[in-house]
Amino acid sequence: MKKNAELEAQADKQMTIDYFEFLVLLEAAWYGVTILRHSILIKAMNIWYHALSKHDRLRAFKYMRDRLEVKDGTHERLLARFNPDCQYRVHLDNGTDSDTVECYYFEREYWTSSFQCCEKDFILTVQSI
Repeated sequence: MKKNAELEAQADKQMTIDYFEFLVLLEAAWYGVTILRHSILIKAMNIWYHALSKHDRLRAFKYMRDRLEVKDGTHERLLARFNPDCQYRVHLDNGTDSDTVECYYFEREYWTSSFQCCEKDFILTVQSI
């Protein structure tokens, strides 16, 4: 009985994959046709991007740019997320709170994730990273 509890506890933890497994998963999702495709690409933007070193982010960007065919807006957004020339530090102030966030530039907006961008009226300064 104890072994089942240990297995269940492990199932709740994050899975670990290496960089090359990440690229294979990314490419499979890139050309996939199921809802899982979109979910994997969104996780690559919002979660796995932050888990990679700066060096591996650059390698992943070059891999996608040079080897994968851009077919839709999700592909374009993912490329922007990993493109080192699209990375910015944005200082925001809404009159009550102030914060500095790291963002990527895509479609004339500064995005903190695939679903949240900085409110233009609250942007004080933008600095390339």
